[in-house]
Amino acid sequence: MLQTLQKSKIHLIFVIFISLFLAACTQNHEKFPSAENGRIDFSNWNFFNSHAVPLDGKWEFYRNQFISYHDFTDSSKKYTPEYLQVPGYCNDKSGNSHTYGTYRLLIKTKPSESLLFIKIKSISTAFTAHSNEFQIAKAGEISRSENGFRPEYKPILIPVNLNQIYSDSSSKSEFQLIIQVSNFSHANSGLWETLYIGNFQAISYYRDSFLFIKLLIAGLILIMSLYHFGLFALRTTEKSYLYFAIFSFLLVFRNLTTDEIPLLHWFSGGFEIQRKIEYFTGYANTVFLILLFNSLFKGEIPKFLFKALVSLGIFIGLIIIIFPLGTYSHFKLFFNAYVFLGGLYIVFGVLLKAWIKKREGAGLAFIGMFILYATAIYDVLRGAGIIQSIYLADFGLAVYIFAQSYVLSKLFSKAFNENIEITEKLDFQNKNLEKIVQTRTSEINQQKEELKSQAENLKETNILVSEKNEELNQQNEEINAQKEVLEKQKDILSQQHERIQSSIKYAGTIQNAILPSKAAIDQYFDSFIIFKPKDFVSGDFYWFAHLPQKGELGEKYFFATVDCTGHGVPGAFMSMIGSRLLNEIVNEKKITNPAEILTALDAGVIKSLKQDKSDNNDGMDVCLCRIEKDEEKKEAKITFSGARRPLYFYNPFDKSVSKLVGDRKSIGGISSRNTEQFTNTEKILPKDTILYLTTDGYIDQNNEFRKRFGSQKLELLFQEIADKDFETQHYLLETIMSEYMKNAAQRDDITILGIRI
Repeated sequence: MLQTLQKSKIHLIFVIFISLFLAACTQNHEKFPSAENGRIDFSNWNFFNSHAVPLDGKWEFYRNQFISYHDFTDSSKKYTPEYLQVPGYCNDKSGNSHTYGTYRLLIKTKPSESLLFIKIKSISTAFTAHSNEFQIAKAGEISRSENGFRPEYKPILIPVNLNQIYSDSSSKSEFQLIIQVSNFSHANSGLWETLYIGNFQAISYYRDSFLFIKLLIAGLILIMSLYHFGLFALRTTEKSYLYFAIFSFLLVFRNLTTDEIPLLHWFSGGFEIQRKIEYFTGYANTVFLILLFNSLFKGEIPKFLFKALVSLGIFIGLIIIIFPLGTYSHFKLFFNAYVFLGGLYIVFGVLLKAWIKKREGAGLAFIGMFILYATAIYDVLRGAGIIQSIYLADFGLAVYIFAQSYVLSKLFSKAFNENIEITEKLDFQNKNLEKIVQTRTSEINQQKEELKSQAENLKETNILVSEKNEELNQQNEEINAQKEVLEKQKDILSQQHERIQSSIKYAGTIQNAILPSKAAIDQYFDSFIIFKPKDFVSGDFYWFAHLPQKGELGEKYFFATVDCTGHGVPGAFMSMIGSRLLNEIVNEKKITNPAEILTALDAGVIKSLKQDKSDNNDGMDVCLCRIEKDEEKKEAKITFSGARRPLYFYNPFDKSVSKLVGDRKSIGGISSRNTEQFTNTEKILPKDTILYLTTDGYIDQNNEFRKRFGSQKLELLFQEIADKDFETQHYLLETIMSEYMKNAAQRDDITILGIRI
């Protein structure tokens, strides 16, 4: 693995070095004069010791006019020029490229200069060039309309005989370069390529060096293409060789139809055919690149995106093939976007991701493709006139072709080596087949003996299993008989359970019947009741009594919440005893003092359960209060007495919750032997005071971590909710407890009675 990475780094360094070297060979760093307002001055320039000099800068341009040298020198005629940047386009302000016009540049030289050469690569898309009145070059047929117009790209090396020009001119050191252009077939028009001037040696060197590089790169790519066609012929199942071979083959033609257009030396084919080759190999060829990487790195390109990119590339190819240049050249921006976005996705969305996943060959393919993509974008910007420099895609292409060829060759070499290893293994097996057969036969005989031994063991085991089966069958019969008995008992128990449950539910109905209704309480007070038995019946109960005014005695209201010993059925019996005794004490005996009521209740429980003659220890905890209203003063007198239960009340004026503590003595049970007496606590409370009477079920309830809710937390909860209406208080008390319990079971009966005075 380490050795492979080192080789990849070496190849990477070599590839980058070659690309930089080739790019450097085409550059020079001389500072050249530039055209300004249609003039360029070479009077101090030595062409003999110079490279080819670009004629870049601001040229005069006369739109929609073909003007000759004689027209310019006729003093009776006046022309107003535009100044356009060369290289650049002469499209009008609306972007219309179907136009014609005349470029002019006045070139000043030394009087001693006699012969110079001008290099023209291509002009969009037909032109005629003059130096003063002498025609020096022509490509296609210029015209003021499509009639008579014929486009042509033809790189030309033009000699300019200054002796002849100056002999027929009044000026002996300045001549006019006049280029008449017309275009009715391309999306852009004008002098879009740099024109160069210099002596024959400089211009020839410039032309020949570019031509040499183009032919060299084209030849290398063609060799790679044929090589991979050969690899595909050897391994037709590996489609990546075919896609790369076609991609490379088409790039050869792309290389031969740009810049110096070397293809013209062997094949003309007409202007339209040349442009179709240039565009098709430059844009539609992207399809084969996508097919190549999808074949090499399967699964990296999503199917829908793969189909979309290939379909779009085929669509572009059909547009280029079917329609003329004047139509499809207008889609160049769309074509460039396809190449840009498609290339961006391939480089970073496919190859980089595959490299990160350490897929074989992805690293070098990413680097080569990145260089190709960067130089291609550079050339697109150059072709759009955004930047001015040499084309670099040829060098990037050479780097990519070599990098990708190395990747594919390595894959082929790997497959070839694997094939050799398999062949050697087969040869070894064929040569040693007899020994292998003997060894295998011996192994089979040994296994056969082992199987016989195992078969005998299995027979013995089967006998034992049969005996065990008989024992199990007998046990199953006994179990089935026992099962029938259990099922009958289960049915009897189920019936008994149903009767008991039905009785308990009915007992709950009876218990609910003895409880005061909320409607009865709401006749006198606003109230809410939370009554949640742990089982069907409850050991808690709440009680209400109303004694009307009689003589001097005013109306009295009694409220109590009572928590009896136990819960369920035993607690329910106790609650019925307690409710009956309270009704007897208050409603029949007319005892109205809360402390005396509790004393009488205590005596009644002891008597009813015969606790003075038995070990019965059942009892009750009670919160009891008497309310006497004073409507004139808008207040009420509260008399409270408690048996181990407090009374909470909320004062609406100071918005505080307070607690009255009951006596530490229960009703009935062991506490009956306690000589301590029940006591009263009196309070004068304002109207809208809220009384909260509770049993201990709410505060004793635990959560899933076995932690009690607690009386302190309940008091704080009353403080938080007391200013809300009773419906909301009822909801919050139940909801908060439900959230507190979560998965914990209810521990005891829960009763809370809220009364607004």
